[in-house]
Amino acid sequence: NGSIRFGVNSESTAVRLTASAERDGGYDYVARSSPLQGHDSTRINRLNVRSVTQLPGASTLDVQAAYLEGVAEVPYVENYQVSFPDEKVHDFFLSGIWTNHLSANHELKASATYANFNVRQPWRTCIPTAFVIPEVFNLWRVDPAYVNQLLAGKLPSGGSRQADALARQALIALQALGSGGALKPRCVQANQNMSESRSDLELQDTYVFSSALRVVAGIGARLQKGQSETIFGGSNTTRQFRLFANAEYKPTQRINLNIGGYAEHDSLTGSTFSPRAAINFHLSDNQTLRFVASNGTRSPDIYEQRANWTYALTDMTPLLNGATTARFFQSAVSPGGLTPEHIASREIGYWLNMQPLGLTLDVKLFNDQLTDLISEKLQVASFRPTNANSVTLRGAELQAQLELSPSWSAFLNYAYLDNQEATTALEQTMYARNSGSIGLSHAFGSGWRGSLAYYGQSGNGVGQSSFGQEEITVAKTFGAHSARCRALLSISRLDRKTTTYFRDFGSTLESRYNNRLQLRGQLEVGF
Repeated sequence: NGSIRFGVNSESTAVRLTASAERDGGYDYVARSSPLQGHDSTRINRLNVRSVTQLPGASTLDVQAAYLEGVAEVPYVENYQVSFPDEKVHDFFLSGIWTNHLSANHELKASATYANFNVRQPWRTCIPTAFVIPEVFNLWRVDPAYVNQLLAGKLPSGGSRQADALARQALIALQALGSGGALKPRCVQANQNMSESRSDLELQDTYVFSSALRVVAGIGARLQKGQSETIFGGSNTTRQFRLFANAEYKPTQRINLNIGGYAEHDSLTGSTFSPRAAINFHLSDNQTLRFVASNGTRSPDIYEQRANWTYALTDMTPLLNGATTARFFQSAVSPGGLTPEHIASREIGYWLNMQPLGLTLDVKLFNDQLTDLISEKLQVASFRPTNANSVTLRGAELQAQLELSPSWSAFLNYAYLDNQEATTALEQTMYARNSGSIGLSHAFGSGWRGSLAYYGQSGNGVGQSSFGQEEITVAKTFGAHSARCRALLSISRLDRKTTTYFRDFGSTLESRYNNRLQLRGQLEVGF
């Protein structure tokens, strides 16, 4: 990784420019990639410009623009590929925030953002001729089970009259290819290109009525567009409108009350409301007990609600009946009608700050009930999203920092998570019952600092392996002429070189490094 930052100030404006480049080699071995070398590296370049201007009348204008481009290597997308389906990414972001301090207790903020995300993912594949026959495509649209039986060499039956008629047409087309013709490979160009844009406007008002009462409220709107001939069969647009408010009330010096809500209307799913309430008891100047209850929603996105997934194949060789283009036989259309997912969250927390001992402690117990989940694995061969899934997550989190002396410090993070009553194994992937980190740091003087840390998780998810890493870091801060420099060297050791993860029901994949030891260096120079 490498980055450069440059800033300049005038009487009323401050401008900062940041440019960075990131290179990640990924794993040494990735399943379904070359057996000799993994194909999952990333190459990302970023440019960010931000300016903050002090305007007349106690107002400010914050403008930010960002651009990202790069390549994310992808080892696998389907069984017949003859080139890697790497993703070429181009993103752009622009935002402006105008803040006006109308008085000492009244602030008005208006913001506008625009973001554009583009992914180009082409690849070359050589698939059996049977997969590009128009009659097979038409049959799949009506009855996928008929196609699966037909391609397995069976004569399908038991379906509708329309399916029977289309099956006869498909069978005639396949027989016309001759002996072995259905399996003859046809090489074509496929893609999963997609672009998405979001335009957002928001107005927020903050008013302090007194030292005991403060209210924040606002209104916003978002326009979101998705464009993909493969995923959407063209373009789709959604609109969202929202209202939100939160009030903080302090009836006494020891009690803080927070109550708020977020109302949203989405053109895909209708209207939802998410309330939140919290109470903080300040037991003393350095102890706080909190209780939080909230309900939230996640609206189905364009992909889940309006997918029209079809692969238009080009540059076909050899030609099929004189044609250079075709459609892959499998396709998927979202049934639509999905409703928002829901979460009911309850939390009890305790915060402690004991400055004489240098101890800061934050403990949390939580219970999250997630219902109406869209958990199905959505793929072109099987695209049937529902709201029929749920899971309950219960657990505890602990964060502690300890300043042992002016030169010694330590930290401890631990999380316990219990995954209960999951209706599908897909809600039990990427899950660790125990996870955390612990570390110790020492300042040796003369700009030298060293640290020792351990990070790990138990890997209780379906098909998931555990993870553990020990890390030793040495850093040196020094000056060189007018520059301020910081050099860092880190050595880490993995508990295991191999990582396994869920691919599909009854199937896992693995990635691995050749060595357990990893070395990382970093140099920062500031002028």
